[in-house]
Amino acid sequence: MALDRRRRDRIAFGAVSAICLGFGTWLLSGAWRLFRLSGVTVSSHCTVLESSYDRQRWSDSDDPHPWQVDVRFVHEVDGRRYEREDQPGEYASANEAERVTARYRKGAEVPCLYRRGDPSVVGLLQRDPGAWIAPGAMGAGIFAIPPFVLVFGSRVRKRR
Repeated sequence: MALDRRRRDRIAFGAVSAICLGFGTWLLSGAWRLFRLSGVTVSSHCTVLESSYDRQRWSDSDDPHPWQVDVRFVHEVDGRRYEREDQPGEYASANEAERVTARYRKGAEVPCLYRRGDPSVVGLLQRDPGAWIAPGAMGAGIFAIPPFVLVFGSRVRKRR
């Protein structure tokens, strides 16, 4: 009976460990991709020239996000001016697209990212450049659960 319980505990620990290690690895790999992206881009501010929203030309009647916002903006690096257009997402309703368009009113200073070494490649910043920190910390914590339980669980068992 004791052997069966011990075996069952080991199997459960193995399954939980596999899940924790897999999920932790997935979170850490996503954090690594975000971290690498933050290394090749430079944060800047862009000035909005114009913004508008419209129904996407290629969307059909059952498209869940048929509205698109278009923003034309300019940014300057080392005295050189770069003008670009970006689409900060697709939206389910005209009201939602109008709210987003209001954030990009003419003359507004908005955060953007450009590629280090090629400032002509620029896009509107839609997430925090430090966005890799939270998934990295969660991934490391989840990844550490099985070794933590293995080390401290064996100490508790030895005391009994």
